[in-house]
Amino acid sequence: MNTTYDFTGRTALVTGAASGIGRATALAFARAGAHVALFDRSQDGLRETANLIDADSGTCLTLHCDVTREQDVQTAVDQTVDRFGRLDAAFNNSGGRSTCLTRQGWSG
Repeated sequence: MNTTYDFTGRTALVTGAASGIGRATALAFARAGAHVALFDRSQDGLRETANLIDADSGTCLTLHCDVTREQDVQTAVDQTVDRFGRLDAAFNNSGGRSTCLTRQGWSG
């Protein structure tokens, strides 16, 4: 089945966007017309993903973000909305362990 999606005018964020599945997903969102916020701890990998999106005439924002830190995530989401005016989709691809999994403070 060959399905084409249109995300024109929408914004997606992708965690773990510096490589692998995260990079592939970020590229797919960009090719579908989305503005893409790239979250990762690897600044070099983020630059590589951004260069691929830019080369394909896409629009992206790179954000150094450790998803195990709530403040990092909140700041990155705020910057995404400030830049693109909205957030429509999130692809949570990062792995990691945190002692605080929710805002309510559940322990892991």
